[in-house]
Amino acid sequence: MGCRMSSSKNSSGGADPAGCVLRAVQARVSAGALRRVIEDYAAGGTGTPRSREERRLAAVNYRTREHDRDVTPLYVASSSGRGDLVGALLEAGADAKAAFGPNCSPLALAIHHGQTDTLRALLRSGRHHAEEELAYGPRSTLEGAVRQGVWCRPVHVAAAPPRWPTLDSPQPPPNLAALEVLVREFGADVNARSSSQFTPMIWIYWANRGPLAPSAERLLKVERAIDALVALGADIDARSESSETLLHLAAYDFPSLVPHLLSLGASANVLTDQGLSPLILACMLGGGLRAPVNIPLLLKASSRETRRAVDRDSGESALDEMLKYYADMWHAYWRGAEANKPWVRDVIADLMLAGAPVRPERAPLALPHAARLGRRLAARAAAREARPPSWRTHDLMVQLALDHQEGREVDEGVRAREARVRELEGALAVQDEEAAVTWRR
Repeated sequence: MGCRMSSSKNSSGGADPAGCVLRAVQARVSAGALRRVIEDYAAGGTGTPRSREERRLAAVNYRTREHDRDVTPLYVASSSGRGDLVGALLEAGADAKAAFGPNCSPLALAIHHGQTDTLRALLRSGRHHAEEELAYGPRSTLEGAVRQGVWCRPVHVAAAPPRWPTLDSPQPPPNLAALEVLVREFGADVNARSSSQFTPMIWIYWANRGPLAPSAERLLKVERAIDALVALGADIDARSESSETLLHLAAYDFPSLVPHLLSLGASANVLTDQGLSPLILACMLGGGLRAPVNIPLLLKASSRETRRAVDRDSGESALDEMLKYYADMWHAYWRGAEANKPWVRDVIADLMLAGAPVRPERAPLALPHAARLGRRLAARAAAREARPPSWRTHDLMVQLALDHQEGREVDEGVRAREARVRELEGALAVQDEEAAVTWRR
């Protein structure tokens, strides 16, 4: 093939010999054929540039004007999705910054296209480093991004590659092979932080979040990336700049990840600077349709102190959130879940038993669940589970719940608690007798 293909013209009207690499890429040759074209041009001919290296760089960085824009071999190879050609061009010295703007890094481009061998060659060349500062995406410009404090590192791009070439492009899969190379072979810090204080673990959330739930295939790829980070020593409970862990973020806005994170040992007892626990965030609207799975899981993994945690801004707890949505007549899903499955009452009762506080204006909303709490404390028989108590009994049970949330059962001792239970059971017995008299009449 050599350099005889014609497309790019020089000023005299003939084909420019230096454009042979661009023409080969446009012809969609194989990576091996492209390497031969590059070496043929570098080895042959006289004139300027005279050195072999200068001729090679001139060919791989050849630039022409087509359709009112500059076109280079690297741009054409990347735009056509030919990662093998991208690797061959980068190994030969193609300048990513010249192809895509002053801030596109060859490292980011090699990671994006899955060119692990090219990544090794770039790092071994000494011109690049495993901790190099990269722009958020190849379409950004590094100089401007770093000046604005917006950058990440190669491990971030490997764990969650940016969309390429535009933000509307499909999300590429993580490059776990590149992640392994960066950390194990070149010593990259798997807990390195971006300019926004995101570790790669947190970065995964921001790169993959969206208005729609991820597909099963996409979720599997994200879980594999998290598994790879954990295997390489990443801190699964690393905090973001605003003090959330990945579990906090997933509980609120990426609920499909919650079971997997808990299975890997993510802590449900980490509180943010605002006093928010993953449980509180899961009980908010972000818990969505995954709430019946995630909330009981987080509740089981939470300590008593975590269940009693309160949002310092709003003063609301997980119990407040549960009561608020349960009482919302328009929130049909929650009402249906309570009617068809006992998990809502179970969660509310467990939160009350743990002493989760309730705002005064929501105290009346606890009435439908206070009976279940009282029945738990009194160890009532299963036959009585479904019978609704009187309003008087409700009041007693709410008071019992308030005693629990204030820790009075610990201070007053077991006897005081048992006395209240007997009082509660006596009220239920009176109610039973009244109902029986009414039925006989």
